[in-house]
Parts: sequence; structure tokens; C-alpha cells
Amino acid sequence: MRKHFLLVPIFFMISKPSDGVPAPLRNMGNTCYINSIIQCMYNIDFITNFALFSYRIKPYKQGSLASFYVNLVHAIHNLPPRESSNYTAAQEGLWDNELTNFVNESWNRMGARWSQEDAPEFFAKLLDSLVEEDTRYRASTPVEERRTHPIGKTIKIETTDTIKCPQVQYRSTKKNVDLYLNIPASIYDSTGRLKELTTLGQCLDHYFVTEKLEEYAPEGYPLQRDCTKKIEITELSDIVVIMPKRFAFDPITFEEKKLDHDITIPLTKSFRKYYSLSSQTKTLYKYELIAAAHHGGGTGGGHYVAHVKDKKTSQWYYCSDSTIKTETQSEAQMGINQSYVFIYRKNKKITDMPPEKKRKPTRPAKDEGKLAQELQRLARSLNDLKSML
Repeated sequence: MRKHFLLVPIFFMISKPSDGVPAPLRNMGNTCYINSIIQCMYNIDFITNFALFSYRIKPYKQGSLASFYVNLVHAIHNLPPRESSNYTAAQEGLWDNELTNFVNESWNRMGARWSQEDAPEFFAKLLDSLVEEDTRYRASTPVEERRTHPIGKTIKIETTDTIKCPQVQYRSTKKNVDLYLNIPASIYDSTGRLKELTTLGQCLDHYFVTEKLEEYAPEGYPLQRDCTKKIEITELSDIVVIMPKRFAFDPITFEEKKLDHDITIPLTKSFRKYYSLSSQTKTLYKYELIAAAHHGGGTGGGHYVAHVKDKKTSQWYYCSDSTIKTETQSEAQMGINQSYVFIYRKNKKITDMPPEKKRKPTRPAKDEGKLAQELQRLARSLNDLKSML
């Protein structure tokens, strides 16, 4: 077994540039979706620090998507101060080299050189590449890779799927480990029409809802019609990545529909409601929103931008390719509510305490009269003893 005991103490010594302002990125014709994801992912401190450390030790094969991303992060991190005379030249060099190489490799991997792709799909591909292409961490299954890899330990959503069939007393539990959570942005109502979900709470409620299985055949049992399936959280790591499903099939028009409606996404979120019952009794933490990528336009085209929050100053930034500007929290919220990818970070200063257990009321004496009589009897006995002494 290979040991990696030097990994954590070393790469945590590395930090992002102190000014916290995102780096401008060139749009190469239809690469806004790539640029928005770069900004979001770069704002995850752990991944940025991990990439900077990986640049030193080269754990990814040359030419892999992960290696191109590591080179890009290193170049962004080492840009000179914006007020320096050589900043423009260094930025142009980053665009012409590392950014171009990363975009070209991304296009090759996604097959998307001449089309506008989906940012969530690209985010998932890049995140998977950083885990799966690391030559230091090999496991028999993708689930085990996510469990053992440092990124998997930091960006991880552990859930359990529980299926119950009461008639045959059947119960099955399956554990899942994911790097991101795909939640519904719409449902079909009782008439078969598409209904939009307008809050993050509604989306999560429908994802973690107890689902009735119309027909299910438990192993070793005949077909059952009264089974249920429920998904519950067992563990959330420091970073939670969520992707609403913004495309859905419309049964009325028989076409794929882009869901561009607002989904109210809170800047601070507790996920306690969706934990398993045993986990709900623990002291957890609330999460704060740190980045989001949203798309404006229709299915045939449009533009992706990112909104990222600086950890030190809490300042929000609007990132539209080479345009970087500050924005207010309310301005950021408008774009965040239309996001396709958004990222929460555990706020270790905000404790999410479990609800207090109700104390059982003290039971009154069954017969207070009998108790009083007994006390009087004991008092008389004591007096009789005193008179005998």
C-alpha cells in the first residue's frame, strides 16, 4: 500500500493570490461555458491548492484533461499583480498557452468544438478527471476512488437508497458516493403537465421524497406492488456541488425544454432535513454559497457567466469571460437564481444544532391522599419511638 502522508501538510501551505479578484479569461468563440466553470472551480480553495501541489509532483499523465487543468491553475495563480507593468503580457501568455491548451483538450474530450455545451456536464467531466486520472489513487470501482481520493473526501455526498416491501418484510439499503448532486428543477403533475419548481427547498424535497415503486421484484421474492424507495443523506463533506436539471421533455410539445425560470437559492443553507434520522440528532454545520454558473438565452445559444464570492472579503464578482467586475449581493442573487451549477462550502462558524428534545412531563403521584396518610403514619411512629427512649 502506497502512503501519502506528506500530501495534506504540504499543499495546505499554498494559498490563492491575496487580492481575491478572479482572472479574466478569453472567449474563443463559444467557450463561455468552460470559462464559467473554471471560475467556479478555481474559487474552491481545496481544489486550487490541490492543483498547485499536483503541479509540483506531476500525478497526472501528460496530455490528460486533469494535467491541462493543473497547468492552467498554476498559470493563473502566478499572474503578477494587476498594477505591474508586465501583467498584460503575462495574461496574454496565459490565454495563448495554458488556456488554449486546456480548451482544446476539453473540446476533444467533450466533442464540442463547434457547439455550445452544457456547463454542468463539463463541470462533472472535469471533476471526474481530477479524481479518476490521478495515478496515485487507484481503486477497483469509481465509488472507492471517490472515497479514497483527497478531492472525493472534500467534495462528497454520501447517501443511502432504502427500499422497503412491507408485505414480505423486505428491506434493502444501498450506499452511494457522489461528487455532485443532480436535483430536479421540474416535475410532472397529476395531469402529466410539466410543473416548474421555484425554490431549492422544493427541488431537494422532490429529490429526497419517499417514492412509491409501482412494480418491484425483491431478490428471492415475487413481484411486489407496495414497495417504497427513499434517498437520505448520511454524510456531506466541506464542499457541496449541486446541479439543477434545467432541461426537460415537454409532453405537450414533444420537445426538450430549457427551464430558465428562477429557483430561489439561499446564500446560507442547512441540509439537516434530508439526513437520515440517526444523523439528524448530531450537531451539523450550515453551508454558505461561494460560486454559481448561470446561462442566459435559449437552447440554441446564449451565454454563461459565473458569480464567485471572495472568502476573505465576502465580495461577490461577476465573471463574463474577460469582463470581471464587483457586484452587490443582491445583484449576484439574481444570477444565482438562474444557475445551472452552484457550490456551497461548509461554514464551520455557523453551528446547526439539532432540535431540542421535548422533556417528558413529570408524572404526578397516583394517589396524593395515600402518600399524605403514609407520611403521617411515619411521623407517629417516630413520636412513639421517642417516647420509648
